[in-house]
Amino acid sequence: MRLCLFFISFRAKYSRQLFSYVIKMPLDPGEKSSSLDYSFANAILEITIRVTRTVEMKRHYYISDDLDDLEVVEQQLKDAGVSTPQIHVLSKDDSGVQQRRLNPVEAVLKKDVVKGTTLGAAVGAIGAVAVLLVAWKTGLTETFTWVPAIFLSVIILGFCTWEGGLIGIQNPHADFKRFQTDLSQGKHILFVDADSDQESILSSVVTAHPKLQTAGEGASTPRWVVTAQNTFVRFMHLAP
Repeated sequence: MRLCLFFISFRAKYSRQLFSYVIKMPLDPGEKSSSLDYSFANAILEITIRVTRTVEMKRHYYISDDLDDLEVVEQQLKDAGVSTPQIHVLSKDDSGVQQRRLNPVEAVLKKDVVKGTTLGAAVGAIGAVAVLLVAWKTGLTETFTWVPAIFLSVIILGFCTWEGGLIGIQNPHADFKRFQTDLSQGKHILFVDADSDQESILSSVVTAHPKLQTAGEGASTPRWVVTAQNTFVRFMHLAP
């Protein structure tokens, strides 16, 4: 039971908030010890799920045809506490985005390179393992040693990884496929990864800009990535 409670507590990203809920939780002193332990464990699990949900980020998409307006929107969001790594502008007008110092989507992330490379590497790894198994089962390693088999497996892994990235770079990122028509018409896509406590900030800023057209929601960048980017930016500002 203690190990279970430790694991559940460890998974909670904000332990102070978690245990503040537990301390305030009413318990019936008339219950038996085993029942108390079971109820306490269930309560911990429910609170952990609740706390974890509150720290999840949600991505909001907006379409606009005015980069100047997007410049104002981004600045207002920053002034309200939304960090730069949470705000991105996807556009084919790279020079316009750069002139206004908007936070662009990196070229490599506009394409499905990462996904294609990952899938290619997975296929290559399977192929490499298959070559090694065949060489071992057929006894070729006893005749020619392991060097040719290992060399061939490395070639297969590298080729499949490269081919997967080559295929991925020819396709738009899966998250941006639905915006290709808008982008080809000269429009721009603003997307913001917002915390639950930033939803009201985002809503108030968007409401003040009628040119923004809501375009749905999606999966956000993982929180640890945003945190790492913010830490790196602060470090670069403090570095001599």
